[in-house]
Amino acid sequence: MKLLRVVIVTALAIFLTGLVSSTQGAPQCCIGGKYRATFKDSTAPDPMCQTPGEVHGGYFVFHQPQCEPRFRGTLLDAQGNKIFYITGVIAPIGEGKCKFKGTAFGVPGTEFEGENDVTMKAIFYKVGDRWHIKGTFNNPDGCDGTFKGAKQ
Repeated sequence: MKLLRVVIVTALAIFLTGLVSSTQGAPQCCIGGKYRATFKDSTAPDPMCQTPGEVHGGYFVFHQPQCEPRFRGTLLDAQGNKIFYITGVIAPIGEGKCKFKGTAFGVPGTEFEGENDVTMKAIFYKVGDRWHIKGTFNNPDGCDGTFKGAKQ
């Protein structure tokens, strides 16, 4: 009887240890906040891109109530003016990283008005306790390129 009790307690301990470690492996993708970012337009020939190879500074502001996988955001230029609205989804992909996929829409009244099909893909990852982002954008009405940034 004692042996059975030891086996049951040991099996329960192994189960609970596995349960705790499996929930710790995938991070919760709570990425909301303001990110300083750098954007680089592609140098590939593209008649829609007026600024090939140009580097732009700006900010992402992501709103994510209760760390939900769907969120919205705003892209600001270097002066803090709203230039794109963003919607997207985010999901953990392991190794402390999260995958983002979204769409950006040009803000009415700006030079980006009408640019409504900008696709964005990125990876969020932590350096220490700080979220970073690195990704690509594809704008059929403008430039394609890359971006990277860190939460402020």
